[in-house]
Amino acid sequence: DPADIAWLMACPLMSTVKRLNLVGSQMEAAALQQLLASPIAAQLEALRLPMHNFGADGAQILFRADLPNLVDLDVSVASLDDLGSGGRWQPTMGAEAAAALASWPGLARLRHLDLTGNQITEEGLSALVSSPNTSALRSLRIRSIADWDWEEGDGRPDLLMALAVAAPTLQLDEIDLSECDLT
Repeated sequence: DPADIAWLMACPLMSTVKRLNLVGSQMEAAALQQLLASPIAAQLEALRLPMHNFGADGAQILFRADLPNLVDLDVSVASLDDLGSGGRWQPTMGAEAAAALASWPGLARLRHLDLTGNQITEEGLSALVSSPNTSALRSLRIRSIADWDWEEGDGRPDLLMALAVAAPTLQLDEIDLSECDLT
């Protein structure tokens, strides 16, 4: 709820917070907008919003934000293994959001990025890893980013080909490709 986020960000305790974890908050785009409008957002070094509900709309808001100290961003959603047979129900970021992330100036400062479960697909991953803004990135978590249904015949995404276009400045210490079909 945006009102809850406004209250939280106005709380005096928040004036010294550098790492904000809102795991499982189910945050929607309007609440994210409220969070990013706060002066507190500019001091954050880590913003962890796993299991959010802001999807592509929230991604556009996030990747327009000025977060000058941010080095750790977690916008993961449930991976396919977490979901089980119930399937994906949360909105996720897609290829368009990944392209917005790739061109976001804030990406140049990120050292850790978790996009687990977001359906950025091969196209979005290509945009991200080929971005010149990835030189500071050391850890990339991209578990379960391209669901596909072999019964529907929609074609398996080729994430390995997406990684082949990585910018030479991308020097990762860690990459998490769990739950990505690489065969």
